[in-house]
Order: sequence, then structure tokens, then C-alpha cells
Amino acid sequence: MKKELFANFRNAKEIKLLKIEINEGEGTPDDPVCRVAYLISKSGEVLAKIGENKERKFAGEDELIKLK
Repeated sequence: MKKELFANFRNAKEIKLLKIEINEGEGTPDDPVCRVAYLISKSGEVLAKIGENKERKFAGEDELIKLK
């Protein structure tokens, strides 16, 4: 029998983020359009991407966007 694994939460705090939803992809069979969301701090740091796992560059990238 497989042993169940548990996460033990030790701390929680409220933080404020921006969630930006966009369509990514060229609309081709090799790169279909899909909806993804980015979680971004108010200082402009990209914290997470929800959805497709393809790495993409940001068009018009500027100094406010800090990629991890």
C-alpha cells in the first residue's frame, strides 16, 4: 500500500498580486493558442505562470518586468 504524503502548513500571510490572463500561441498546429495567467508582484516581478509550460519571451519587455 502506498503511503499518503501530507503538506504541513506552518505559516500563512495575505499578499497582494496582479493576476494577468492572456492568450499565448501563434494559432498553428505546432503552437496553438491557449489561455494562461501570470501572477505578478506589484513591483513587477513575475512569480508564477499558470497554464501552458512553454517558455516564452515577453514582447516589448521593459525594466519593470523581472523574470526569475
